Amino acid sequence: MIDSFNQREFYGFNYPVDRVNGYTIMQLQNSLVGASSWNEWRDNIKNRYNNPSEIYLDELFNNW
Repeated sequence: MIDSFNQREFYGFNYPVDRVNGYTIMQLQNSLVGASSWNEWRDNIKNRYNNPSEIYLDELFNNW
């Protein structure tokens, strides 16, 4: 979510699709506050920060 490296494109089908980039470590850490589940963390990221790659957050989180 920080870098622009999509593992799937480089390493192949067994790796997650990661088209999310541009978040800072601090943004991701702050989004954990108040989250008690994986999906709440994802939603906090979406709701607290504007990011053009946000449209791919669901796709990324669905890899796990």
